[in-house]
Amino acid sequence: MHTYITIFGAAGRMGKTLIRLIDGSDELKLSGALDHVKSELINKSVTEVIGELDRTDSKVKFLDDPLQSILSADVVIDFALPTNIEQRIQACSSAGIPMVIGTTGLNEEQLALVRKAGDSIPILLASNMSLGVNAVFALAAQAAKSLGPEFKIKIEETHHVHKKDAPSGTALSIGDVIGNEVGAIDIEYESFREGEVFGDHTVIYESANERVEIKHHAKNRDLWAQGAIIFAKRLLDKEPGAYRVRDLI
Repeated sequence: MHTYITIFGAAGRMGKTLIRLIDGSDELKLSGALDHVKSELINKSVTEVIGELDRTDSKVKFLDDPLQSILSADVVIDFALPTNIEQRIQACSSAGIPMVIGTTGLNEEQLALVRKAGDSIPILLASNMSLGVNAVFALAAQAAKSLGPEFKIKIEETHHVHKKDAPSGTALSIGDVIGNEVGAIDIEYESFREGEVFGDHTVIYESANERVEIKHHAKNRDLWAQGAIIFAKRLLDKEPGAYRVRDLI
């Protein structure tokens, strides 16, 4: 029995990576592909556009209507831009379709909408689906607690030149986790945009006498896509609620 997945933001870098991983799985099927309303790909076959897909149904097309794209879906993975995320969440909520959101750069109103959607569907919002990054969250919080206020904290992040939000959602999440552990604290953020870097994050703790660093380096996009697929499958067995990655590990 297959799990049918619709991808929001299907024409983007992460979207295409997800489609290729789904195509290579015996257990998964692509049920829909959503792109933005002005896209030149609307109504074109996914297999025609992406190519080298062996198991994806050629009838699956890029659409600009969220409701139409989820008609056959068991779960949705959303890596689209924050623009119009309200309509995407509303479509999934109305249809009762679980949703994994990897979109970053959401404003407070959009974050509140994600939490509200948890009243009707299982929904996961995560700035980073990597198991390694989620280990960094735990390590960063513990280090801040152990080292104490004598150490200043700085978070550096580097991504490809196409990434629009800065600091990255992952960097901000690391800061939030540290703040939750030790209380209100000043954290310096520094962002770099270079070439095609997938994602590097470094948490730096520095005092007058020593420096401690926790680093994570992403080798490719597959780690986030694979994590998103794992969490999407796990949401299928969950009751409605706004989940965190730690709830699903």
